Amino acid sequence: MNNALSDGCAFGELNALFRSLGLGAASSVTPLSGGHLHRVFKISAESGEYAVKRLNPEVMSRPGAKENFIRSEDIASSASALMKASAALRFGGNALIERGGIYYLIYDFLNGENMGGCSVSEAECAAAGEYLARLHNSQLPSIAASEQGQPETVDFAVYERRASAHGCTELAAVLAENSGVTNECVRRYVSSASVECSRMVISHRDFDPKNVMRTSAGFAAIDWEAAGPIDAARELCGCAISWAQSGGGDGNIFDMAKYRAFIGGYLRCDKRMRGGELFCSDTGLRAALDSFCSLIEWLEYNVKRALGEISAGSDEMALGFEQTVWSVGQLAGYLERADSLYDEVKRTEAGLLR
Repeated sequence: MNNALSDGCAFGELNALFRSLGLGAASSVTPLSGGHLHRVFKISAESGEYAVKRLNPEVMSRPGAKENFIRSEDIASSASALMKASAALRFGGNALIERGGIYYLIYDFLNGENMGGCSVSEAECAAAGEYLARLHNSQLPSIAASEQGQPETVDFAVYERRASAHGCTELAAVLAENSGVTNECVRRYVSSASVECSRMVISHRDFDPKNVMRTSAGFAAIDWEAAGPIDAARELCGCAISWAQSGGGDGNIFDMAKYRAFIGGYLRCDKRMRGGELFCSDTGLRAALDSFCSLIEWLEYNVKRALGEISAGSDEMALGFEQTVWSVGQLAGYLERADSLYDEVKRTEAGLLR
C-alpha cells in the first residue's frame, strides 16, 4: 500500500468527505509539506479553513494503529484544555474518521509558522523548554497504553547485504560507511532502556520543532500521534538535542547555546512547579541522553522503506533513502557530542542550585 494521491484526486476525495461530515463543499485543497508518513492538506470550505491529515494506509494496517490514534487524540484534547495545543475535531464523538478504508484527522486550520522550517532563537528554545515542563506538570489524565517492551537489537549488516543483493548500491554504501555509528547507537539504546531516569508523565513524545507552530498567541504543539507515557528526563534530553539543531532541527549543525537554553528553560520551570530534582542519578542522566539513540527505530523503518519493503512506490523509496541519510547523520552527531551534552546539563543544573 502507498500513500500517493494526485492533487486532482485529493480534491474530489476530500470534497466528498467534507460534504458527508456537514462541513460544506470545499473551494480549494492545498497540499502542505512536512509529513514524512502521512499526507496533510489545507482545505477551504463553506464552514471555514481546516487542516486534514490523510493517514498512511500502511501505517493504519498495523495492529493497534487505530487505537493508538484514538488514544493520542484523547491526550491532545486533554492538553488543549490546559495549554495551546492542536487537537482533532470530533464528529459524532469520534476524532478518527474513516471513509472507504482511508482514515482522516481534521483540525481547525492554525495560522502561524511551522518551526521545523525556520531559524529558532535561543529565547524560543528556552520558551519551548518551559512549554515542555508545563506539559509534564499539567497532570494530564492517565490514559491506558500498551507497555513498552525492551527494544530489540538491530543488525544493520543484514540490511546492508539485502541492499547490495537488490542493487541498492547507494543505500548499501551508507550503511557500510556508518556501521560503527549504528552498532554503537543500537548498543546504547538497548542498554539505556531499562535504566530509571526520573518520573513517568503523559506527554507529546515527539516535541520537535517540526511539530510546533509559532502563533500570535505563542507556541502550539501539533501532531500528537506519538502521545503517551514517557520518562520526563528522556523526553527533555531528546527534545533539547532536536531544538539545538540549526534551521529548526532539519540539519546536522548543533548549537550548544540553544541546547543550554532549552535545558535551562525546562529546569527553571520544573523547579518552580514541582520543587524536586528531575534526574534520579548521574547514570539516569546518561541513560536519558542515550534515549536519543531510539532514532535507530526510525532509521530501520526508513531502510526498509528505501528497499521497497514498506511500499514499492518510487516516491516512498526515495523518501526512505533521504530519511536514512538524515537519521545516520543525527546519530553520528550525537555520539560525537554525548559527553559535552552531559556536562552542559550538569552545569545548568548546578547553576540553578546556587
